Amino acid sequence: MTVWDFSGFVGAWGYWPLKERTGADVMALMDAHGIERAVVGSTRALESDWRLGNSDILAAAAESGGRLVPFVTIDNTQSGTSELLAEYAAAGAKGIRCYPSHHHNTLPLQLEPLCAAAQDHGLIVTLVMRAIMDWSFPVAAVEPFEGLIAQFSGVQFVIHGLNYGQEAWHGIRLLNTYPNVWLETSCLQGLGGIARWVAHADVSRILLGTGVPLQYPACGIAKLEKAEISAADKEAIAHRNAQRLLAYST
Repeated sequence: MTVWDFSGFVGAWGYWPLKERTGADVMALMDAHGIERAVVGSTRALESDWRLGNSDILAAAAESGGRLVPFVTIDNTQSGTSELLAEYAAAGAKGIRCYPSHHHNTLPLQLEPLCAAAQDHGLIVTLVMRAIMDWSFPVAAVEPFEGLIAQFSGVQFVIHGLNYGQEAWHGIRLLNTYPNVWLETSCLQGLGGIARWVAHADVSRILLGTGVPLQYPACGIAKLEKAEISAADKEAIAHRNAQRLLAYST
């Protein structure tokens, strides 16, 4: 099964020692688990310095032969957002990761200028509700972002980090309501979780995520491989949907 992972990271990690920090380290781990490509964001951009983090991730992607697909992070309270995104897009960025779960400046109203600029430059916007599946990590609710999604119909939004229960159902409702919404699977737990999503949501907008290397990638791949869904649906989630979405941003 060809695998394109939509939820990778590159960089040091402030919460526990991390063996795989560089782009080369992450690609070696990808090789060990059969991951062909990964959309990646910078841990430094998440935790501390977004400018240095973006430089890190763009450099790692440039050296990866196309295997690492960079998503940048921006403090949208700064002026010149559109110009900065144009620079990042020219340097190879395919999207933006916003962290409502971690960053104070990512309320829906605050993200409007960023989404307008993303729409201008054809960049995907990922809304990270939780960074990884760790119960000690903060989590944001997705429902307040519905107005933003509706307002910017020209932006493709990926909702990252949903688990089971009400948060999953809110995400599924948004996906079924708005054709510019996608869900990724890195934090989805529970027996039959992926099959449940496929039964209730448009499978053509579900993306495989593993959280590599902050999470064990084998777990994210196994829950798709073992899901009681058709082979065609597995292929769609594993790579075809990601290929189609990333083609949007080229």
